[in-house]
Amino acid sequence: MIGDLTYSLGTPAWADRLAPAASRPHLSGTQTADFAVVGAGITGLCVAHELARLEPQKKVLVLDGTRVGLGSSGRNSGFIMDIPHYDSSLGPAGNELLIRLGRAGIRHLQELVTAAGCNCQWSADGCLRGAATDRGMRRLEEFARGMEQLKEDFSWLDRDAMEKLTGTRFYRAGIRCPGPVLVQPWRLVQGLADALGENVQIFEESEVLSVEFGRPPKLRLAGAEVSASAIFLAVNGYAPWLALLSRRIVPLVTFASMTHPIAAAELSACAASHPWGLIPEERIGTTVRRTEDDRVLIRNTVLYQGKGTLGRQSLERARRQHRASLAARFPALSDHPFSHTWAGVLGMTLNRASFFGPLHPGQSVFVAAGFNGVGLALGAIAGKLLADLALGCAAEELWAITRLRRAWPLPPPALLAPALRALLSWTTWRARGEI
Repeated sequence: MIGDLTYSLGTPAWADRLAPAASRPHLSGTQTADFAVVGAGITGLCVAHELARLEPQKKVLVLDGTRVGLGSSGRNSGFIMDIPHYDSSLGPAGNELLIRLGRAGIRHLQELVTAAGCNCQWSADGCLRGAATDRGMRRLEEFARGMEQLKEDFSWLDRDAMEKLTGTRFYRAGIRCPGPVLVQPWRLVQGLADALGENVQIFEESEVLSVEFGRPPKLRLAGAEVSASAIFLAVNGYAPWLALLSRRIVPLVTFASMTHPIAAAELSACAASHPWGLIPEERIGTTVRRTEDDRVLIRNTVLYQGKGTLGRQSLERARRQHRASLAARFPALSDHPFSHTWAGVLGMTLNRASFFGPLHPGQSVFVAAGFNGVGLALGAIAGKLLADLALGCAAEELWAITRLRRAWPLPPPALLAPALRALLSWTTWRARGEI
């Protein structure tokens, strides 16, 4: 738990299908360090890797409120996106910044994965974007116009081509983009954690309850305390439960299900023998993956929980929706059982902007958060650059990330919850044909 919000619900299939990782110690007592990182997801691990590279003689502590890989970074769908969506409000220059940072994040992760010898099923074959409705087609056409403006490579696919690649005629059309990477996210997180230098120690199930600003700043835990010359907060959607960025970041909960392996006789129901991944251009639609071990992943359904605990009923409702979404795409698999259904937290902002840099002027507490569902790429490069910024190290992409627009302030808490729930209900209804 963090505050009153469950970290996650349901075991992600990515983790449960593998041998459990060895547990790491729980933090206790009073500790001092040169650097402390809160969050052992992709962003926090990239912070730690960069600190270890730049300052190999200094002590780095990484604290995570749960087990490594069971936070949001190990619970997602495993898409590392260089181009998330085309945002017309940013114009060409703003979209170019995001693409540059997304690609820098992919390169950085690939370097770390290669150095670590991490077997995370890294697949650089790109991904599909699909549309099933008139609205989805308009969004797909808007994306294509944006890519033409930016002179980015992509290819249109008609219904027949989409069926050949995915085994379903659900999609009227699609676009293939060559840049995204697909991974097994739990293995990615575990591999990066295992490859940290000897000057870095990870503490699991060590929930930070509060941050105390001062010289030096401190972290308060139940029965423990950490003081460090610099603290790095990499908790993304959980930042509001540390009373941080609560007027900037909205924690949203999204859900995924994965089937049991599909027998060879049924594989024609989802076509190609190779893995593939598809994201909806209508943002609240359904993400689909065909995995290397012949399973199908379905991700959709978004909730705003506020400070309430996520319950099993929410998981069951999402599972029913996933069943309907699977059947709509692959009728032959309509009764094929899911092995797992799970939930995880996203850090979203009103204008899809991120927060990067010192939390307060003059304080050595640094934050990277608000990645709006593309935290594997943007979160990775933000983590590296946050360490570079704190240590005064020149970095090629630092100028780009500091030029991103700032997250808009949220409405007062009394208005936020009803407004968000109404907005999610309306956008879900509007996108129903894509779900």
